Amino acid sequence: MTKSDEEDKCGNCGATDVKLMNCTRCRSDKYCSKECQRAAWPKHKQVCKIISRVNKETASGGPQGLFRALEKLNQGGQKIVSLQMTSAGMVSSTDTVVPPGLPSGFFLIREAMSEYNRRTEEKRMFGEASYKALLDSIHTDEVEWARFFSHPANQEHTGEVIIILHALVQVYEGRNSTEEWGHALDVLDNVMDHMDGVLRMSRAGEEYFRAQENFHRSANASRLDLNDKTGNHADSPRLLKALCRHE
Repeated sequence: MTKSDEEDKCGNCGATDVKLMNCTRCRSDKYCSKECQRAAWPKHKQVCKIISRVNKETASGGPQGLFRALEKLNQGGQKIVSLQMTSAGMVSSTDTVVPPGLPSGFFLIREAMSEYNRRTEEKRMFGEASYKALLDSIHTDEVEWARFFSHPANQEHTGEVIIILHALVQVYEGRNSTEEWGHALDVLDNVMDHMDGVLRMSRAGEEYFRAQENFHRSANASRLDLNDKTGNHADSPRLLKALCRHE
């Protein structure tokens, strides 16, 4: 039986010599009668929901719509493999080997975001180990990561890194670990500088600039607090000026 024969048969009884009707919701499966469609519904409904969501999002948003659809299905408990666009092409959530052209620690973003998202705000400090693993990778493979952060196709991932590093800064600040606090701020500032360049180059929407501005404001305020703790106020005037500009 050819692929065409397989597609042109009733999804319930297998009839091929009758007029077939598409499922009106997903337009995928075909049936020879309403009776067959009803009989097949318990088995078809999950697939129907997935295909319908993908069709709707893709029609309105192209490839990005597909990513949104997969993400919504994942959040709804559907076991769907998500796809991520990167400068090295598509990466699946089930991939275990980092594609050539991406930092060797690329999957640390996924692990850290998983820890971050599954915890409430007051418990996010318990994801510290995964946040620090990402920080260490960025610091160790600085050139590799700098190339990654500077590519517009990696904008979403760079944004996730900023979220994680910001959370780690808050962990160290809350613990008053000034050395770790300062190091995390240094790495965060560097990543945000790359993000600033990408946003200007890609002409991103206003919401991206607002989010980035908020992270800059928070980082500057944290750096001022750190300066107060350590007594090093060399860059405090610059930070105060930046904070006033952001008000």
